[in-house]
Order: sequence, then structure tokens, then C-alpha cells
Amino acid sequence: MAYATREDVESIFGARNVIKWADLDNENDAGDIDDRVTWALDLATEMLDNRLFEGPYVVPFDTAPLEVVQSTARLAGVLLYEARGIPAVDGDGNPINQVAPHKKAVDDFVKGVMSGTIRFAALTRTRSTPKVIKVTPRVYDPLWCYRRSSRDC
Repeated sequence: MAYATREDVESIFGARNVIKWADLDNENDAGDIDDRVTWALDLATEMLDNRLFEGPYVVPFDTAPLEVVQSTARLAGVLLYEARGIPAVDGDGNPINQVAPHKKAVDDFVKGVMSGTIRFAALTRTRSTPKVIKVTPRVYDPLWCYRRSSRDC
């Protein structure tokens, strides 16, 4: 189940924009538009869960904090806008992405949760600090292995 609703997306981007972005074939079919918005909400929810998976909270959230709902709605709007491919240009004719600030806000939110600078007061953290796994590939060196026990190779 998605963390956000269509109304959440519309409160950020406006109902007309959401309808325009979700209507890929310009047929004004309410069913297709609803399906497309639902797709964007479900995908945005999964994308956030995947990015927060190794973080300090258990995902998926049973009850999503408001910041998670807002980030899901922002991300769903970004998905709809970018899938539609609506060209926008500045005064000089250079292409611009009008939803880039929303995408950055979601990225900043995820980084904040993962680093521990954003915390949810109503939720219990699963560990005191986020778990960071750094994998350093080791190059196989037979001489190094010979000088040490074979269990290290």
C-alpha cells in the first residue's frame, strides 16, 4: 500500500498538473489517469523503502510519518512529470526540469534519515546509528596467501 494518496500529490503539484502528467495518451480517460497515479504512488513507495532499507527504521512503515508521506508524494509527482516528458525552457531557451527541486528534496530527506539527522519522534529506531557497509575488493595474491593461513584467501 502506498504511503501517499493522489490528494497528497495534488496538494504539492496541483490537480491539473497531476492530470496532465498522468494522461500519457491525451485521451482524458479518468480510469487511465487514476491507474497511472496509482502506479506512480506504488513505485515511489517502493523506491523510498528500498533507499531506507538499511537505515535506522524498519521499512515498510506500518504508519508512515508525515515526512515520508510528503516525500512519497513528491517522488510520485516527479515520476509522473518525467514519464510525460513535458519540455520546459527558461527565458534563453535552455531546457529546465521544473520538478528538480522536489527530486532534490526527496534525496536530501533520504540522506538525512540514513545519516540520523532526521528522526521520527513517533517511531522506535532499530539501531542507534545507521549501518554502513563498505566492501573493499581484495585482489587475489597467491604469495600473500602462502605467507598467511589459507583461511584468509
